[in-house]
Amino acid sequence: MVISNRIGSDVTQSSKNQKILQSRTPTKIGEDYEGYLAMLFILRGAINKYRYKVGVQIDQAYKFDDLLFLYERGGKRYSRCLQAKHTTEKKKIDSMNLLTIEQSDFSLVKYFFSFKDMTREDYFRDITQDQLIVYTNFQLNVDSSIGSKMKLSELWQPFESIKINDKICKLIHLLEQVNDSDNLLDVNKNDSQRYRFNKEFVQMLKSKANEYNITRLAQAFKDWLTGKKVLKDVECFIRPYWKFLTEEVLDATDKKIREDFLQAEKKHLSKEAKIFHKKLLEDMDRKNKQNVKKKHQNNELTLDILNKMAGKIEEYPTWEVDVHIRFDDVIKIEEIESFLGLFVMAVCQPNHSELKEIIKADIRQDQYRKYGGDDFYTEDDIDRYVEEIFNHFHADVFKWKDSETDRKKRNNKVTKECYMSDENGKQFLQNQWKEVKFDVRQPVTSFTGRDYELEALHANICRGKTVKSQTRVICGAPGMGKTELIRGYIQKNSRRYENKVLWIDGRSSESIEN
Repeated sequence: MVISNRIGSDVTQSSKNQKILQSRTPTKIGEDYEGYLAMLFILRGAINKYRYKVGVQIDQAYKFDDLLFLYERGGKRYSRCLQAKHTTEKKKIDSMNLLTIEQSDFSLVKYFFSFKDMTREDYFRDITQDQLIVYTNFQLNVDSSIGSKMKLSELWQPFESIKINDKICKLIHLLEQVNDSDNLLDVNKNDSQRYRFNKEFVQMLKSKANEYNITRLAQAFKDWLTGKKVLKDVECFIRPYWKFLTEEVLDATDKKIREDFLQAEKKHLSKEAKIFHKKLLEDMDRKNKQNVKKKHQNNELTLDILNKMAGKIEEYPTWEVDVHIRFDDVIKIEEIESFLGLFVMAVCQPNHSELKEIIKADIRQDQYRKYGGDDFYTEDDIDRYVEEIFNHFHADVFKWKDSETDRKKRNNKVTKECYMSDENGKQFLQNQWKEVKFDVRQPVTSFTGRDYELEALHANICRGKTVKSQTRVICGAPGMGKTELIRGYIQKNSRRYENKVLWIDGRSSESIEN
């Protein structure tokens, strides 16, 4: 009788995984981090009996595209959209990172505009937003001052420092800690925190959003006049400011740029037009530098050239505009409040390695609830099963995630196949324990005792844990009960082998073939 055992493969695999992890780049670790978060949501969604779908790389979520968790509650559909940011170093986020309009992983201005873009998407039309989450293992420097060495807005409020109740405003004054339990995000990590921004932050963010909108307007305006983009592609940027553009920048009747704006007669320009003039020049200067790098020196763009291009536009839009709306009213306070009501900043969260162990702990707890009371189901068995389940789970989820990344690169549309659902999650956990017993029979009803032999057999099989596959042969005279001993061993220990047992009758070549 021959028995094969796979115990020991986990040790070898673990050392291989460690070598692979050490050779990974920060970018690769960041991608794995997103995959582990997807595993966490799929697993916890199944354990907590959500009706859900999980998606990754969803274009319609813009800067919150790393993970989308769609779920049903009370007959309504809700969504959580998440952006993951991982660092392998000890880094802190300060007020400059949050309020900048330049390139930053944590610019709340850009996250706000992603929120605005999402509200225009048909994809989210019948879905209620629950949370917009930035999830990171960065620390948050809550003692950083707001206003020191920076201006809140070049246009709306130059300042050296902001005071609240006659005290210098620090980031901590603008935050509210989220203490509600969350069965998807809660982790056993002492310094992990989730924050929302309070009402004191609303006007600050509105001011920076207005400034950033001028930058976006300048680029859209230039792209339209130069023919780089058609009007319908930039309408969402230009139309809200059409009153300002036709009064201060563009003469729509004569199809030219107004002389005061062209000559930069700043004494005749409003403060909004002065800033727009500056941003437009900065955008053209950036374009000219790109042309020099590409050796297109003859393609220099100036306001005079832009003026000539304005005369070549065949038809100007005839949008109806609200004559009473002011420039800085295009972005409404209510929009800022709606965004901040959804936005959650989860900081000091588990890093790449810690998140992996949290997933294993969740799997272990789930399996222990199911099998932890069995006499023969030891702690070592549970640990081994957890490792097996994690490896299978990891392989399935990362294969799916990689396919979604490829789909996005190919610009293919999102379909129902692009999600992991609650059914996938439940089926996955159940399939880990799906029995595969080929030609296995129970021992005879009179089988009893032989505890010593069964324990000795199991101890013998468990030796040599560095070997991936092991073979044992049971010898003895005919009729002494070798077959029944093995059947008794399978009956008692099959779960140690995930209930996957193949029984092959080796009495002859014909029986093996059959």
